[in-house]
Amino acid sequence: MRTNTTKPIFQKRMNHILLSDIEYQDLAVKTQQLIDEADQLPESYAKEIIFTLLEKFDLLHRESLSRLLKIIQEKSPALLNEMEKDFAVQSIFTLYDLFEIKQETSHAPPLSLKDALHEIESKIRMPIWIPAGNVSELEPGQIYFREFEGVKVLICIVDDELVAYQSNCPGSILSMEFGKIENGNLLCPWHGCIYDLRTGIKAGDKKTILKRHPVTMKEDGRFLVGFNI
Repeated sequence: MRTNTTKPIFQKRMNHILLSDIEYQDLAVKTQQLIDEADQLPESYAKEIIFTLLEKFDLLHRESLSRLLKIIQEKSPALLNEMEKDFAVQSIFTLYDLFEIKQETSHAPPLSLKDALHEIESKIRMPIWIPAGNVSELEPGQIYFREFEGVKVLICIVDDELVAYQSNCPGSILSMEFGKIENGNLLCPWHGCIYDLRTGIKAGDKKTILKRHPVTMKEDGRFLVGFNI
């Protein structure tokens, strides 16, 4: 009698942690550095290929992680608490907007007036205005990407107003410079998120808002983007 020697598709072969939390965080930082380096490539075609590959990887991972999370929620919801305690698991699910970012409640004693004033003063930063181009060079409905001292910004004209926003979804490291604008909304190419460019608010989630940078115009059409404001 012939026996079936076919091995199961999934095997429990990884019974140990490959990276520590610190090593995992370092890997994430290095990955972002590589993305930044790719963004600086002189050849636009090469950049487009790289970011298209990133988009495809993102979609592959998002679909599989979404299905995995759905199975866990249906079959073993108690595991969710354990998953949220694991740094790497929490990081990847949060990156794909599958875990909600929880704000930790501080139980520290209230500051004295003197200490509170000192803390406020330490956080005050002088505003910085950086030239970003001339409005005559921009077309409505188009996304214009700028980077100022490592800060990535998307600039566009919406309803005859010039606006500037952070280039990534909150909690994500991926830039939305290859996104699309439709009816005054920004469509994220990675997560499928939709943001109202008039307000920066994410569709279906009023608590998630893109960081907006102020813009000031000169008489000759030149405009500056504000930081530390």
